[in-house]
Amino acid sequence: MTLAPQSLRGRQTTATREQIVSAAFELLTDDEAVPFSHEAVATRAAVGVRTVYRYFPSQMDLFQALWVHLRERIPPEFPTKESELAVLADRLFKRFDDNEQVIRT
Repeated sequence: MTLAPQSLRGRQTTATREQIVSAAFELLTDDEAVPFSHEAVATRAAVGVRTVYRYFPSQMDLFQALWVHLRERIPPEFPTKESELAVLADRLFKRFDDNEQVIRT
């Protein structure tokens, strides 16, 4: 089964949503002094506040999107054998170190 190509409007919607989530992620990881809000995310994403609210009506919606974004950056891994535990732990802690600000948040 072949998927139909996404329309221009669909690509723009996806790009805007990704831009907002990326800006929110950067805001959490780069700038601890700025309170996290829809307004701060809008400024960081260079979009209007209404645009952020259109895609993420509540802060919980935005945090859920950030959780998905984080899971994509640090995908869950589960060992299948006991011998994989040590190797997996090393990789996992390295990912935590690479994303320390997000983990703290």
